[in-house]
Amino acid sequence: MKVSSVRTSLPIAVLVVVAAGAALSPQPSAVYAASSGCKGTAITSVGQLQNIGVKSTLPLTGTYCLTVDLNASATATWNGHSGFLPIAGNDYLHFERGFSGTLDGQGHVIRNLTIANSKTYGTGLIAVLQGTVRNLRLVNVHISGPYDVGGIAGDEIGGTIQTSSVTGIIAATRANGDSVGGVAGYVTNSTIGNSFSTAQVTIPTNTWAGGIAGYNIGGLIEDSYSTGRIRGAKGAVLGGFLGREDGPVTGSFWDVSTSKRAHGAGRMLCQCGTIRGLSDSQMREESIFSSAGWNFTSVWSIVNGKGYPALRAPTTAVTIPVIVALSAQVARGSTQAIQVTTTPNAQITMQVIYPQSGGITTSGTANAQGIWQYSWTVDASSAGTATVKLTVQVGGAIRHFTKKFAIT
Repeated sequence: MKVSSVRTSLPIAVLVVVAAGAALSPQPSAVYAASSGCKGTAITSVGQLQNIGVKSTLPLTGTYCLTVDLNASATATWNGHSGFLPIAGNDYLHFERGFSGTLDGQGHVIRNLTIANSKTYGTGLIAVLQGTVRNLRLVNVHISGPYDVGGIAGDEIGGTIQTSSVTGIIAATRANGDSVGGVAGYVTNSTIGNSFSTAQVTIPTNTWAGGIAGYNIGGLIEDSYSTGRIRGAKGAVLGGFLGREDGPVTGSFWDVSTSKRAHGAGRMLCQCGTIRGLSDSQMREESIFSSAGWNFTSVWSIVNGKGYPALRAPTTAVTIPVIVALSAQVARGSTQAIQVTTTPNAQITMQVIYPQSGGITTSGTANAQGIWQYSWTVDASSAGTATVKLTVQVGGAIRHFTKKFAIT
């Protein structure tokens, strides 16, 4: 049984760290340069990574920074050949013990990680992600498990994955194994942004699988892509990007040629976003991604016509304070208002996505006091949960911020 997390009502104060990057080879396999902006416990070995949530000095609520690339080849023989044990893993879904801290890869690579999980719910580097993973690259992973399998997170429950990528093989080992995806298995009330997967995803029957995630319910996936082959037995629900879509997706793509999947979502339960399928040659055209609003100045890089989009290297962080005030519930046809308090003269873009279809997009500039306000009339025909997507930009630094509100 799935349990969705519920976010608290605003106003919420968030101190945001945003990376502005330098140029990088456009191939997804290129190695990032490391940044120096993460402030937390330095992770310098796979053993130290394994001890997160195990040792009292490495709590699940902590902030961790990879400071070197990690070769995890030795994990193939760990724990009786079960491999690395997922961080915050449990024998059953125990959401109170998910990883609620921050793991910042700083552009570093974890290579050749093996996880051959046989019993716990949530299989991935992190079993249950309720915190943040950013700037992390998983390369040539071999990850398998019975329930909810993903490269970075098996279950992403109220979490955030940003500027991260996965290559290798992701597989479910049990029929009726729920959700399997390249980046995350099961996603709810969460965000995946500016990320990609080239991992092959393989599942048995009665399981959902997609290139980025197996099942998105109420999560926001934006500016991401997948290219991996998606395979499944008879009765499996397969999509090039998502196995099952029940949450908004914006500015995202999958490779129809390499995935061997004609549909972005194996099953769509809402008309709440657009996933565009491209040929392999189209996946190498910058203009297609730029027209969808992708940032090729500080987030992505591409050599037009030759490689897929690649994430730029993170550099020293820029701090942008963001406070958002928004009514948690409004009636249909009534007025909703938002106030953003941030850096003076910050550029702000807001997109409102209604639960059925449609929405609005607007933009503006914070005043000299760092305040931006906007009000609008909520669609009278909509009922349910609406998503507000904010982009706050100061120079080359960008922060994406998401909030939901109920329409009654």
